[in-house]
Amino acid sequence: MTTLAKEGIFYRRILPSPPCIDFSSEYGMEIFTNALIQGNMRNYFQISPQFRTQDEPAYCGITTLCMSLNALMVDPGKSWKNSVWRWYEESRLDCCVSLDLVKKQGITLDEFACLSKCNGCNIVKKRVSSSSSSSSDDANSNNNNKPSSLEEFRNYVKEISKVKNKVLVISYNRKTLGQTGSGHFSPISGYEEEQDLVLILDVARFKYPPHWVKLDLVHEAMCGIDSSTGKSRGYVILEKNNVQEKNVLSLNLSANTYSQIKEIQMNLINMHSPVGSNNNDDNNNINNNNNHNSVNDDMKNISIQIIDMLSKYSNIIQYVYVMRTSSCCSNVDPTHLKKAEDVKQRIEGTKLYNIMAEYKKHNKMDVQQCCHKKAQANCIHFAIMLLLSLSVDMKDGTTKQQVNIDIVNLLIKEKIIEYDELLTLEAIQLKEQIDELLKDATLFSRNKNNKREEEQTCC
Repeated sequence: MTTLAKEGIFYRRILPSPPCIDFSSEYGMEIFTNALIQGNMRNYFQISPQFRTQDEPAYCGITTLCMSLNALMVDPGKSWKNSVWRWYEESRLDCCVSLDLVKKQGITLDEFACLSKCNGCNIVKKRVSSSSSSSSDDANSNNNNKPSSLEEFRNYVKEISKVKNKVLVISYNRKTLGQTGSGHFSPISGYEEEQDLVLILDVARFKYPPHWVKLDLVHEAMCGIDSSTGKSRGYVILEKNNVQEKNVLSLNLSANTYSQIKEIQMNLINMHSPVGSNNNDDNNNINNNNNHNSVNDDMKNISIQIIDMLSKYSNIIQYVYVMRTSSCCSNVDPTHLKKAEDVKQRIEGTKLYNIMAEYKKHNKMDVQQCCHKKAQANCIHFAIMLLLSLSVDMKDGTTKQQVNIDIVNLLIKEKIIEYDELLTLEAIQLKEQIDELLKDATLFSRNKNNKREEEQTCC
């Protein structure tokens, strides 16, 4: 053993074989050839050109996500290292969890899923169990509490290994594979069907090379409990969201966002309808006849009450390009900036904004600083988008969102809450992010001061 090894400083680790098979070994290459003939390596040729080594010992999650985003050709919308090129690197992924915290603790499965959605992907998140039941954590599932079975995992691996437009990322315990360390993220990029083997492109390349492992053993490695969340690990399937890539607004997620959204919902639920206002057509006709082109005082008061409350939480929403870069909109795609400008103008064309502008005209409003002056927005812009996102279901008569239905219906009926195509698209995307956040109460709630397992931090 070298002096450095005695001091705990290593040049790589010996890959435990079995159960792992080195990708570059003679046997590993034979497996690759068989998988290629079977048509189960198409995904490999999409991911492998983006294969990279994590920049920090605890960056396995965000490095895996960088690989996935670049493999799926998601445009980050801003320049890479202030050059003429737009590209993903780890420093871009600072919108959901502080990178300083990630360096110390890594990320959880929930945080990985949230980062994926925030950065332009549709996702299906699965937790696993050794049981035969199965379900997803995606928005369309009605069985969110049931774990994903071995057979379901195998079916996803078979499907995704044959395509180039999806990536399957696993969160697993290394110990189950006979490796040192604990929690780890990496993508699966291939499948050999005869021997039921998956190819793991391990992003800790300083430690282990890419390797083949039995699929059922990988599933077992995801069954263990993550000590930081108290839940099993699992996997996430990513696919480029062609709609979200064009959106300019996003939730600015932090450790407090979940509690802030819950506070907003409670405040909206507890609000009372304005005195003298109801859905009585005669009363509405009287109001309309008295002042056809204006909003009655009751409507103004309730509008001011709602937006004034939401303004305190307006930092929950930000421009995507402001969130993803410390240099604001320098070198950001001009079409993206133009759309941000359009969104701001559409908000300013609503009755709700005009009511608040009149109310606030003698008060100084906080402005989100942005060197693209035409897109500079204040707390009222973001408060209105927050209300639109919380009530977007109701514009078509449905009532899925937890808000005061009577008040929101009244404001929609009076056309004080207004949606056009552009604002609707932004509101729907924000709502999807809010729904994802609210689905899992543990997201961002882990104790940030607790030291996670040292081996896990070191991949």
